[in-house]
Amino acid sequence: MVVGQSLVSITVGGTARDYIAGSLIIENRVSGRSNASFSIYDSNGSIGQILRGTVISIIDESDSSKLFTGYVATAIAKNLTSTGSGSAVVIVVKCMDQHYLAEKRVVAASYRANVHSAKDVAQDLLGTGSHTVASGNSHSQAPLGAEGVSEGTLEDGAILSETTANYVTVSSLLDRIARRGSQFWYIDYDKKLHLRQKAHIKDAPFDIDLTNLGTTKILRKSISVKSGNDKYRNKQILRGGTQVTANQTEEGIRAQGNRKTVTLGFPISAGITPQVFVDDTFTNGGATPPDGSFYLAKNGTDNANVGVKGKDTSGKFFYYQVGDPIIEFETALTENSLVKVIYRGNFDLIATSTDQAEVTAQATLEGGTSGIVENIVEANYIGTTTEATEEAAGYLSEFGEQGIVVEMVMYTKGLNPGHVLELNLPEYGITNTEALVESVETRIDTGSQYAIQYRVKCIASPLDGDWTDFFTAIVDRQTAINEGFDVDTIDQVEIVTILQQENISIEIDEVVAQAVQACPIVGFNLPADLCGEFVGSV
Repeated sequence: MVVGQSLVSITVGGTARDYIAGSLIIENRVSGRSNASFSIYDSNGSIGQILRGTVISIIDESDSSKLFTGYVATAIAKNLTSTGSGSAVVIVVKCMDQHYLAEKRVVAASYRANVHSAKDVAQDLLGTGSHTVASGNSHSQAPLGAEGVSEGTLEDGAILSETTANYVTVSSLLDRIARRGSQFWYIDYDKKLHLRQKAHIKDAPFDIDLTNLGTTKILRKSISVKSGNDKYRNKQILRGGTQVTANQTEEGIRAQGNRKTVTLGFPISAGITPQVFVDDTFTNGGATPPDGSFYLAKNGTDNANVGVKGKDTSGKFFYYQVGDPIIEFETALTENSLVKVIYRGNFDLIATSTDQAEVTAQATLEGGTSGIVENIVEANYIGTTTEATEEAAGYLSEFGEQGIVVEMVMYTKGLNPGHVLELNLPEYGITNTEALVESVETRIDTGSQYAIQYRVKCIASPLDGDWTDFFTAIVDRQTAINEGFDVDTIDQVEIVTILQQENISIEIDEVVAQAVQACPIVGFNLPADLCGEFVGSV
Protein backbone atom coordinates (compact mmCIF):
# COMPACT_ATOMS: atom_id res chain seq x y z
CA MET A 1 0.00 0.00 0.00
CA VAL A 2 1.50 3.31 -1.14
CA VAL A 3 1.30 6.11 1.37
CA GLY A 4 1.44 9.87 0.83
CA GLN A 5 4.67 11.62 0.08
CA SER A 6 6.54 14.02 2.31
CA LEU A 7 5.15 17.11 0.54
CA VAL A 8 2.18 17.34 2.88
CA SER A 9 1.82 16.07 6.46
CA ILE A 10 -1.42 15.23 8.25
CA THR A 11 -2.01 15.03 11.99
CA VAL A 12 -5.18 13.53 13.44
CA GLY A 13 -5.83 14.37 17.08
CA GLY A 14 -2.18 15.51 17.40
CA THR A 15 -0.75 12.27 15.95
CA ALA A 16 0.97 12.22 12.53
CA ARG A 17 -0.70 9.76 10.13
CA ASP A 18 0.36 8.34 6.79
CA TYR A 19 -2.25 8.74 4.06
CA ILE A 20 -2.78 6.98 0.76
CA ALA A 21 -1.28 8.80 -2.21
CA GLY A 22 -3.88 10.58 -4.33
CA SER A 23 -6.54 10.47 -1.61
CA LEU A 24 -5.96 13.97 -0.19
CA ILE A 25 -8.42 16.62 -1.39
CA ILE A 26 -8.84 20.06 0.19
CA GLU A 27 -11.77 22.18 -1.02
CA ASN A 28 -11.39 25.75 0.17
CA ARG A 29 -14.24 28.19 -0.62
CA VAL A 30 -14.95 31.83 0.13
CA SER A 31 -18.05 32.61 2.21
CA GLY A 32 -18.68 28.98 3.01
CA ARG A 33 -17.40 25.91 4.76
CA SER A 34 -14.22 24.37 3.38
CA ASN A 35 -13.74 20.61 3.45
CA ALA A 36 -10.94 18.10 3.29
CA SER A 37 -10.82 14.35 2.82
CA PHE A 38 -8.11 11.70 2.83
CA SER A 39 -7.64 7.97 3.42
CA ILE A 40 -5.44 6.47 6.14
CA TYR A 41 -3.92 3.03 5.77
CA ASP A 42 -3.97 1.10 9.06
CA SER A 43 -2.02 -2.12 8.54
CA ASN A 44 -2.96 -3.81 11.81
CA GLY A 45 -6.16 -2.08 12.96
CA SER A 46 -4.40 -0.32 15.82
CA ILE A 47 -5.78 3.18 15.16
CA GLY A 48 -9.32 2.32 16.19
CA GLN A 49 -12.23 4.72 15.90
CA ILE A 50 -11.69 8.34 14.88
CA LEU A 51 -14.53 10.35 16.39
CA ARG A 52 -16.36 13.39 15.01
CA GLY A 53 -14.76 16.59 16.26
CA THR A 54 -11.21 15.21 16.39
CA VAL A 55 -8.76 18.01 15.51
CA ILE A 56 -7.18 17.85 12.04
CA SER A 57 -4.13 19.73 10.75
CA ILE A 58 -2.70 19.54 7.21
CA ILE A 59 0.68 21.22 6.65
CA ASP A 60 2.66 22.05 3.51
CA GLU A 61 6.12 20.76 4.47
CA SER A 62 7.89 22.99 1.93
CA ASP A 63 7.19 26.13 3.97
CA SER A 64 5.34 24.82 7.07
CA SER A 65 2.18 26.74 6.05
CA LYS A 66 -1.28 25.51 6.95
CA LEU A 67 -3.21 24.03 4.07
CA PHE A 68 -6.14 23.12 6.32
CA THR A 69 -7.15 23.00 9.96
CA GLY A 70 -10.45 21.78 11.27
CA TYR A 71 -12.28 18.78 12.65
CA VAL A 72 -13.34 15.29 11.65
CA ALA A 73 -16.86 15.14 10.26
CA THR A 74 -16.99 11.41 9.54
CA ALA A 75 -14.52 8.52 9.50
CA ILE A 76 -15.47 5.28 7.73
CA ALA A 77 -13.23 2.23 8.17
CA LYS A 78 -13.21 -0.67 5.69
CA ASN A 79 -11.34 -3.95 6.00
CA LEU A 80 -9.05 -4.72 3.06
CA THR A 81 -8.51 -8.44 3.54
CA SER A 82 -10.58 -11.22 2.07
CA THR A 83 -10.16 -13.57 5.04
CA GLY A 84 -11.55 -13.29 8.53
CA SER A 85 -8.12 -13.11 10.16
CA GLY A 86 -6.89 -9.99 8.35
CA SER A 87 -6.65 -6.69 10.23
CA ALA A 88 -5.58 -4.18 7.54
CA VAL A 89 -8.02 -1.27 7.41
CA VAL A 90 -8.46 1.83 5.27
CA ILE A 91 -10.12 4.76 7.06
CA VAL A 92 -11.75 7.39 4.84
CA VAL A 93 -11.76 10.66 6.79
CA LYS A 94 -13.91 13.65 5.82
CA CYS A 95 -13.20 16.95 7.57
CA MET A 96 -14.83 20.35 8.12
CA ASP A 97 -12.95 23.60 8.64
CA GLN A 98 -13.20 26.20 11.41
CA HIS A 99 -16.63 27.36 10.20
CA TYR A 100 -17.87 24.34 12.14
CA LEU A 101 -17.42 26.41 15.30
CA ALA A 102 -20.04 28.91 14.07
CA GLU A 103 -22.37 26.20 12.79
CA LYS A 104 -22.50 24.16 15.99
CA ARG A 105 -23.54 27.04 18.27
CA VAL A 106 -26.99 28.65 18.52
CA VAL A 107 -27.50 32.29 19.46
CA ALA A 108 -30.43 34.17 20.99
CA ALA A 109 -29.89 37.92 21.01
CA SER A 110 -31.33 41.19 19.78
CA TYR A 111 -29.64 44.41 18.69
CA ARG A 112 -31.26 47.83 18.68
CA ALA A 113 -31.92 49.53 15.33
CA ASN A 114 -29.61 52.24 13.96
CA VAL A 115 -27.01 51.70 16.69
CA HIS A 116 -24.96 48.66 15.75
CA SER A 117 -22.81 47.76 12.78
CA ALA A 118 -21.99 44.26 11.64
CA LYS A 119 -18.64 44.64 13.45
CA ASP A 120 -20.44 45.34 16.74
CA VAL A 121 -22.50 42.18 16.37
CA ALA A 122 -19.39 40.14 15.50
CA GLN A 123 -17.57 41.48 18.56
CA ASP A 124 -20.56 40.58 20.71
CA LEU A 125 -20.34 37.00 19.42
CA LEU A 126 -16.64 37.00 20.31
CA GLY A 127 -17.02 38.77 23.65
CA THR A 128 -14.60 41.53 22.63
CA GLY A 129 -14.92 45.29 22.14
CA SER A 130 -15.65 48.10 24.57
CA HIS A 131 -18.98 49.22 23.13
CA THR A 132 -22.28 48.53 24.87
CA VAL A 133 -23.42 45.91 22.42
CA ALA A 134 -27.04 45.49 23.33
CA SER A 135 -27.91 49.07 24.32
CA GLY A 136 -30.75 47.78 26.42
CA ASN A 137 -31.35 44.65 24.35
CA SER A 138 -30.03 41.16 25.02
CA HIS A 139 -26.44 39.95 24.55
CA SER A 140 -25.35 36.78 22.78
CA GLN A 141 -23.25 35.34 25.65
CA ALA A 142 -20.21 35.27 23.28
CA PRO A 143 -20.58 31.77 21.80
CA LEU A 144 -17.62 32.15 19.42
CA GLY A 145 -15.37 33.34 22.23
CA ALA A 146 -16.27 30.19 24.16
CA GLU A 147 -15.11 28.12 21.17
CA GLY A 148 -11.67 29.76 21.20
CA VAL A 149 -12.31 32.02 18.21
CA SER A 150 -10.50 35.37 18.41
CA GLU A 151 -10.83 38.67 16.57
CA GLY A 152 -9.29 38.98 13.12
CA THR A 153 -9.98 41.82 10.68
CA LEU A 154 -13.45 43.18 11.44
CA GLU A 155 -14.71 46.05 9.33
CA ASP A 156 -17.71 48.11 10.43
CA GLY A 157 -20.01 47.78 7.46
CA ALA A 158 -23.36 49.54 7.44
CA ILE A 159 -25.27 50.55 10.56
CA LEU A 160 -28.01 47.92 10.79
CA SER A 161 -31.70 48.16 11.48
CA GLU A 162 -33.08 46.11 14.35
CA THR A 163 -31.55 42.64 14.21
CA THR A 164 -32.99 39.69 16.09
CA ALA A 165 -31.52 36.20 16.36
CA ASN A 166 -34.19 33.93 17.78
CA TYR A 167 -32.18 30.75 18.45
CA VAL A 168 -30.48 30.52 15.06
CA THR A 169 -26.99 29.25 14.36
CA VAL A 170 -24.16 31.74 14.74
CA SER A 171 -23.26 31.15 11.09
CA SER A 172 -26.81 32.11 10.00
CA LEU A 173 -26.62 35.37 11.97
CA LEU A 174 -23.22 36.18 10.45
CA ASP A 175 -24.60 35.44 6.97
CA ARG A 176 -27.46 37.88 7.56
CA ILE A 177 -25.42 40.80 8.86
CA ALA A 178 -22.74 40.31 6.20
CA ARG A 179 -25.28 40.21 3.37
CA ARG A 180 -27.00 43.38 4.57
CA GLY A 181 -23.68 45.24 4.71
CA SER A 182 -22.25 43.87 1.40
CA GLN A 183 -19.61 42.02 3.39
CA PHE A 184 -18.32 38.48 3.69
CA TRP A 185 -17.06 36.59 6.73
CA TYR A 186 -14.86 33.60 7.46
CA ILE A 187 -12.93 31.94 10.29
CA ASP A 188 -9.36 31.29 9.19
CA TYR A 189 -7.13 28.34 9.97
CA ASP A 190 -5.82 30.15 13.08
CA LYS A 191 -9.40 30.43 14.45
CA LYS A 192 -9.68 34.16 13.80
CA LEU A 193 -13.00 35.66 12.69
CA HIS A 194 -12.83 38.06 9.74
CA LEU A 195 -15.60 40.34 8.49
CA ARG A 196 -14.62 42.24 5.36
CA GLN A 197 -16.15 44.61 2.86
CA LYS A 198 -16.39 43.00 -0.57
CA ALA A 199 -14.66 46.07 -1.95
CA HIS A 200 -11.69 45.37 0.36
CA ILE A 201 -10.96 41.84 -0.80
CA LYS A 202 -7.18 41.63 -1.05
CA ASP A 203 -5.28 41.41 -4.30
CA ALA A 204 -3.86 38.08 -5.42
CA PRO A 205 -0.06 37.71 -5.43
CA PHE A 206 -0.16 37.19 -9.22
CA ASP A 207 -2.56 37.44 -12.17
CA ILE A 208 -3.51 34.89 -14.82
CA ASP A 209 -2.13 35.96 -18.20
CA LEU A 210 -1.87 33.36 -20.97
CA THR A 211 0.05 35.80 -23.19
CA ASN A 212 2.85 35.92 -20.62
CA LEU A 213 2.73 32.94 -18.25
CA GLY A 214 6.04 33.74 -16.58
CA THR A 215 6.48 31.44 -13.58
CA THR A 216 2.78 30.54 -13.38
CA LYS A 217 2.51 26.85 -14.15
CA ILE A 218 -0.93 26.25 -15.64
CA LEU A 219 -2.22 23.16 -17.44
CA ARG A 220 -3.49 24.94 -20.54
CA LYS A 221 -5.86 22.12 -21.49
CA SER A 222 -7.48 22.32 -18.04
CA ILE A 223 -8.86 25.82 -18.62
CA SER A 224 -12.65 26.05 -18.95
CA VAL A 225 -14.78 29.19 -19.26
CA LYS A 226 -18.48 29.25 -18.41
CA SER A 227 -20.56 32.25 -19.46
CA GLY A 228 -23.62 33.39 -17.58
CA ASN A 229 -24.75 33.44 -13.98
CA ASP A 230 -27.35 30.82 -13.08
CA LYS A 231 -28.54 32.91 -10.15
CA TYR A 232 -28.75 36.21 -12.00
CA ARG A 233 -31.59 38.56 -11.10
CA ASN A 234 -32.07 42.34 -11.45
CA LYS A 235 -35.21 42.58 -9.30
CA GLN A 236 -35.24 40.97 -5.89
CA ILE A 237 -38.47 40.31 -4.01
CA LEU A 238 -38.25 39.32 -0.37
CA ARG A 239 -41.17 37.94 1.59
CA GLY A 240 -40.56 38.29 5.29
CA GLY A 241 -42.55 37.43 8.37
CA THR A 242 -45.90 38.80 9.47
CA GLN A 243 -46.30 42.39 10.63
CA VAL A 244 -49.07 43.94 12.69
CA THR A 245 -51.13 46.92 11.53
CA ALA A 246 -51.89 49.97 13.62
CA ASN A 247 -55.37 50.07 15.16
CA GLN A 248 -57.92 49.49 12.42
CA THR A 249 -61.46 50.87 12.66
CA GLU A 250 -63.94 49.40 10.23
CA GLU A 251 -67.40 50.88 10.67
CA GLY A 252 -70.69 51.35 8.88
CA ILE A 253 -70.92 47.61 8.20
CA ARG A 254 -74.62 47.04 7.59
CA ALA A 255 -76.35 43.85 8.71
CA GLN A 256 -78.87 42.54 6.20
CA GLY A 257 -80.67 39.24 5.81
CA ASN A 258 -80.14 37.79 9.28
CA ARG A 259 -76.45 38.47 9.13
CA LYS A 260 -74.29 36.42 11.54
CA THR A 261 -70.77 37.29 10.32
CA VAL A 262 -68.58 40.30 9.60
CA THR A 263 -65.51 40.02 7.34
CA LEU A 264 -62.62 42.37 8.18
CA GLY A 265 -59.93 43.74 5.91
CA PHE A 266 -57.06 41.88 7.67
CA PRO A 267 -56.76 38.62 9.58
CA ILE A 268 -56.96 39.38 13.32
CA SER A 269 -53.61 39.70 15.09
CA ALA A 270 -52.62 38.04 18.34
CA GLY A 271 -52.32 39.97 21.58
CA ILE A 272 -55.40 42.17 21.43
CA THR A 273 -59.10 41.30 21.59
CA PRO A 274 -61.13 43.05 18.89
CA GLN A 275 -63.80 45.49 20.12
CA VAL A 276 -67.21 45.12 18.48
CA PHE A 277 -69.83 47.89 18.55
CA VAL A 278 -73.41 47.58 17.25
CA ASP A 279 -76.05 50.22 16.50
CA ASP A 280 -79.30 48.28 16.11
CA THR A 281 -81.47 51.41 15.88
CA PHE A 282 -80.53 52.28 12.30
CA THR A 283 -83.64 51.90 10.11
CA ASN A 284 -82.85 54.06 7.06
CA GLY A 285 -83.33 51.95 3.97
CA GLY A 286 -80.98 54.10 1.88
CA ALA A 287 -77.18 54.15 1.68
CA THR A 288 -75.22 53.01 4.73
CA PRO A 289 -73.81 56.02 6.61
CA PRO A 290 -70.16 56.06 7.74
CA ASP A 291 -71.14 55.23 11.31
CA GLY A 292 -74.16 54.95 13.57
CA SER A 293 -75.31 57.44 16.15
CA PHE A 294 -75.80 54.92 18.98
CA TYR A 295 -72.93 52.41 18.78
CA LEU A 296 -72.72 50.24 21.90
CA ALA A 297 -69.70 48.10 22.84
CA LYS A 298 -70.70 44.43 22.95
CA ASN A 299 -67.57 43.02 24.60
CA GLY A 300 -68.95 43.40 28.10
CA THR A 301 -66.94 43.77 31.27
CA ASP A 302 -63.45 42.26 30.83
CA ASN A 303 -64.46 40.87 27.42
CA ALA A 304 -66.98 38.58 29.07
CA ASN A 305 -69.09 38.48 25.90
CA VAL A 306 -66.20 37.47 23.64
CA GLY A 307 -65.57 33.87 22.61
CA VAL A 308 -62.73 32.17 20.75
CA LYS A 309 -63.66 29.99 17.78
CA GLY A 310 -62.95 26.35 18.38
CA LYS A 311 -62.72 26.89 22.13
CA ASP A 312 -65.98 28.57 23.15
CA THR A 313 -69.16 27.14 21.65
CA SER A 314 -72.02 29.08 23.20
CA GLY A 315 -73.08 31.89 25.51
CA LYS A 316 -71.02 34.65 23.87
CA PHE A 317 -72.16 37.62 21.81
CA PHE A 318 -69.45 37.12 19.18
CA TYR A 319 -66.50 34.85 18.40
CA TYR A 320 -63.12 35.49 16.75
CA GLN A 321 -59.85 33.66 16.08
CA VAL A 322 -56.27 34.86 15.53
CA GLY A 323 -55.39 34.70 11.84
CA ASP A 324 -59.06 34.73 10.76
CA PRO A 325 -60.67 37.90 9.30
CA ILE A 326 -64.24 36.75 10.07
CA ILE A 327 -66.10 37.67 13.28
CA GLU A 328 -69.10 35.46 13.95
CA PHE A 329 -72.14 36.41 16.03
CA GLU A 330 -74.01 33.80 18.04
CA THR A 331 -77.40 35.29 17.10
CA ALA A 332 -78.16 37.01 13.84
CA LEU A 333 -78.15 40.80 14.17
CA THR A 334 -81.27 42.89 13.81
CA GLU A 335 -82.02 43.76 10.20
CA ASN A 336 -80.13 46.93 9.09
CA SER A 337 -77.98 47.09 12.22
CA LEU A 338 -74.63 48.85 11.84
CA VAL A 339 -71.41 47.22 13.06
CA LYS A 340 -68.07 48.83 13.98
CA VAL A 341 -64.92 46.80 14.80
CA ILE A 342 -61.66 48.12 16.26
CA TYR A 343 -58.79 45.64 15.99
CA ARG A 344 -55.25 45.02 14.81
CA GLY A 345 -54.56 42.86 11.80
CA ASN A 346 -51.72 40.83 10.31
CA PHE A 347 -50.18 41.42 6.90
CA ASP A 348 -47.29 39.81 5.04
CA LEU A 349 -44.08 41.80 4.82
CA ILE A 350 -42.92 42.25 1.20
CA ALA A 351 -39.85 44.22 0.09
CA THR A 352 -38.38 44.71 -3.39
CA SER A 353 -35.08 46.02 -4.73
CA THR A 354 -34.43 46.75 -8.43
CA ASP A 355 -31.24 47.51 -10.34
CA GLN A 356 -32.64 49.67 -13.15
CA ALA A 357 -29.34 49.82 -15.04
CA GLU A 358 -29.23 46.02 -15.19
CA VAL A 359 -32.90 45.91 -16.26
CA THR A 360 -32.16 48.27 -19.15
CA ALA A 361 -29.09 46.31 -20.20
CA GLN A 362 -30.98 43.01 -20.04
CA ALA A 363 -33.84 44.43 -22.13
CA THR A 364 -31.35 45.41 -24.82
CA LEU A 365 -29.75 41.97 -24.67
CA GLU A 366 -33.04 40.08 -24.87
CA GLY A 367 -34.57 42.39 -27.47
CA GLY A 368 -38.19 43.44 -27.10
CA THR A 369 -38.70 42.33 -23.47
CA SER A 370 -39.05 44.19 -20.20
CA GLY A 371 -35.55 43.12 -19.19
CA ILE A 372 -36.80 42.24 -15.71
CA VAL A 373 -35.43 39.06 -14.18
CA GLU A 374 -37.17 38.53 -10.84
CA ASN A 375 -36.37 36.30 -7.92
CA ILE A 376 -38.24 35.82 -4.64
CA VAL A 377 -36.69 34.80 -1.34
CA GLU A 378 -38.65 33.50 1.65
CA ALA A 379 -37.19 35.06 4.80
CA ASN A 380 -39.58 34.49 7.69
CA TYR A 381 -36.91 35.62 10.15
CA ILE A 382 -37.27 39.21 8.86
CA GLY A 383 -39.61 41.24 11.06
CA THR A 384 -39.31 44.91 9.99
CA THR A 385 -39.64 46.80 6.72
CA THR A 386 -36.17 48.33 7.01
CA GLU A 387 -34.52 44.99 7.63
CA ALA A 388 -36.40 43.45 4.70
CA THR A 389 -35.28 46.25 2.37
CA GLU A 390 -31.66 45.84 3.48
CA GLU A 391 -31.84 42.09 2.95
CA ALA A 392 -33.36 42.41 -0.54
CA ALA A 393 -30.69 44.91 -1.57
CA GLY A 394 -28.02 42.57 -0.21
CA TYR A 395 -29.23 39.69 -2.39
CA LEU A 396 -29.28 41.99 -5.41
CA SER A 397 -25.71 43.15 -4.82
CA GLU A 398 -24.63 39.51 -4.60
CA PHE A 399 -26.43 38.09 -7.64
CA GLY A 400 -27.40 41.14 -9.70
CA GLU A 401 -24.85 40.96 -12.48
CA GLN A 402 -23.93 38.75 -15.40
CA GLY A 403 -20.52 37.13 -15.40
CA ILE A 404 -18.17 34.31 -16.21
CA VAL A 405 -16.64 31.41 -14.32
CA VAL A 406 -13.10 30.32 -15.18
CA GLU A 407 -11.55 27.08 -13.88
CA MET A 408 -8.03 25.80 -14.34
CA VAL A 409 -5.38 23.51 -12.84
CA MET A 410 -2.01 24.99 -11.83
CA TYR A 411 1.08 23.98 -9.90
CA THR A 412 1.88 27.45 -8.56
CA LYS A 413 0.99 28.10 -4.95
CA GLY A 414 -0.38 31.39 -3.67
CA LEU A 415 -4.00 31.83 -4.71
CA ASN A 416 -6.57 31.66 -1.91
CA PRO A 417 -10.35 32.10 -1.84
CA GLY A 418 -11.12 35.80 -1.53
CA HIS A 419 -8.21 36.97 -3.66
CA VAL A 420 -8.93 39.30 -6.57
CA LEU A 421 -6.85 38.82 -9.70
CA GLU A 422 -6.82 39.94 -13.33
CA LEU A 423 -7.67 37.47 -16.09
CA ASN A 424 -6.13 37.91 -19.52
CA LEU A 425 -7.29 34.98 -21.67
CA PRO A 426 -7.62 36.44 -25.19
CA GLU A 427 -8.52 33.15 -26.91
CA TYR A 428 -11.62 33.03 -24.66
CA GLY A 429 -12.57 36.63 -25.27
CA ILE A 430 -11.41 37.70 -21.81
CA THR A 431 -9.06 40.68 -21.64
CA ASN A 432 -7.87 42.35 -18.45
CA THR A 433 -10.97 41.27 -16.52
CA GLU A 434 -11.01 41.43 -12.72
CA ALA A 435 -12.19 38.23 -11.05
CA LEU A 436 -12.59 36.76 -7.58
CA VAL A 437 -10.95 33.50 -6.56
CA GLU A 438 -14.04 31.60 -5.37
CA SER A 439 -12.44 28.28 -4.47
CA VAL A 440 -9.14 26.43 -4.50
CA GLU A 441 -9.00 22.64 -4.43
CA THR A 442 -5.66 21.19 -3.33
CA ARG A 443 -4.58 17.67 -4.35
CA ILE A 444 -1.45 15.58 -4.56
CA ASP A 445 -0.96 14.83 -8.26
CA THR A 446 0.46 11.30 -8.38
CA GLY A 447 1.02 11.60 -12.13
CA SER A 448 3.46 14.50 -11.93
CA GLN A 449 6.08 13.29 -9.48
CA TYR A 450 3.74 13.88 -6.58
CA ALA A 451 3.52 17.63 -7.07
CA ILE A 452 0.89 19.64 -5.21
CA GLN A 453 -1.89 20.54 -7.63
CA TYR A 454 -4.25 23.51 -7.26
CA ARG A 455 -7.60 23.53 -9.05
CA VAL A 456 -8.66 27.18 -9.06
CA LYS A 457 -12.13 28.56 -9.74
CA CYS A 458 -12.35 32.28 -10.54
CA ILE A 459 -15.55 34.26 -10.99
CA ALA A 460 -16.31 37.64 -12.47
CA SER A 461 -19.89 37.33 -11.19
CA PRO A 462 -21.75 36.40 -7.99
CA LEU A 463 -20.71 33.26 -6.16
CA ASP A 464 -21.94 29.96 -7.49
CA GLY A 465 -23.98 27.98 -4.97
CA ASP A 466 -23.91 24.28 -4.18
CA TRP A 467 -26.12 21.77 -2.39
CA THR A 468 -25.09 23.06 1.06
CA ASP A 469 -26.46 26.51 0.16
CA PHE A 470 -29.73 24.87 -0.90
CA PHE A 471 -30.27 23.03 2.35
CA THR A 472 -29.19 26.05 4.41
CA ALA A 473 -31.88 28.11 2.66
CA ILE A 474 -34.51 25.50 3.57
CA VAL A 475 -33.54 25.70 7.25
CA ASP A 476 -33.68 29.51 7.15
CA ARG A 477 -37.19 29.42 5.64
CA GLN A 478 -38.32 27.19 8.48
CA THR A 479 -37.20 29.73 11.09
CA ALA A 480 -40.63 31.32 11.57
CA ILE A 481 -41.16 34.60 13.35
CA ASN A 482 -42.84 34.37 16.74
CA GLU A 483 -46.15 36.14 17.20
CA GLY A 484 -46.03 39.30 19.29
CA PHE A 485 -46.25 43.06 19.08
CA ASP A 486 -44.80 46.18 20.58
CA VAL A 487 -47.69 48.12 22.15
CA ASP A 488 -45.84 51.40 21.67
CA THR A 489 -44.71 51.17 18.05
CA ILE A 490 -47.31 48.62 16.82
CA ASP A 491 -44.51 46.97 14.83
CA GLN A 492 -44.24 43.20 14.64
CA VAL A 493 -41.17 42.03 16.51
CA GLU A 494 -39.63 38.73 17.45
CA ILE A 495 -39.96 37.65 21.05
CA VAL A 496 -36.61 36.25 22.18
CA THR A 497 -36.60 34.31 25.41
CA ILE A 498 -33.13 34.18 26.95
CA LEU A 499 -32.28 31.26 29.20
CA GLN A 500 -30.42 32.51 32.28
CA GLN A 501 -28.31 29.86 33.99
CA GLU A 502 -27.23 30.17 37.62
CA ASN A 503 -25.31 27.86 39.93
CA ILE A 504 -26.92 27.09 43.28
CA SER A 505 -26.04 24.70 46.09
CA ILE A 506 -28.70 22.40 47.50
CA GLU A 507 -28.17 20.16 50.52
CA ILE A 508 -30.52 17.21 50.90
CA ASP A 509 -30.76 14.99 53.98
CA GLU A 510 -32.73 11.88 53.23
CA VAL A 511 -34.33 9.87 56.03
CA VAL A 512 -36.18 6.76 54.95
CA ALA A 513 -38.21 4.65 57.38
CA GLN A 514 -37.83 1.02 56.40
CA ALA A 515 -40.96 -1.05 56.75
CA VAL A 516 -40.93 -4.79 56.26
CA GLN A 517 -43.89 -5.93 54.27
CA ALA A 518 -44.14 -9.70 54.44
CA CYS A 519 -46.16 -11.27 51.65
CA PRO A 520 -47.26 -14.89 52.16
CA ILE A 521 -47.25 -17.10 49.10
CA VAL A 522 -50.44 -19.07 48.76
CA GLY A 523 -49.95 -22.78 49.22
CA PHE A 524 -46.62 -22.61 51.03
CA ASN A 525 -45.61 -22.33 54.68
CA LEU A 526 -42.46 -20.16 54.74
CA PRO A 527 -40.10 -19.75 57.69
CA ALA A 528 -40.53 -16.44 59.49
CA ASP A 529 -36.91 -15.46 58.80
CA LEU A 530 -37.53 -15.59 55.05
CA CYS A 531 -40.97 -14.10 54.70
CA GLY A 532 -41.14 -11.99 57.86
CA GLU A 533 -44.02 -11.78 60.27
CA PHE A 534 -47.47 -11.40 58.94
CA VAL A 535 -50.97 -11.52 60.29
CA GLY A 536 -53.55 -13.93 59.02
CA SER A 537 -53.58 -17.41 57.67
CA VAL A 538 -53.24 -18.92 54.25
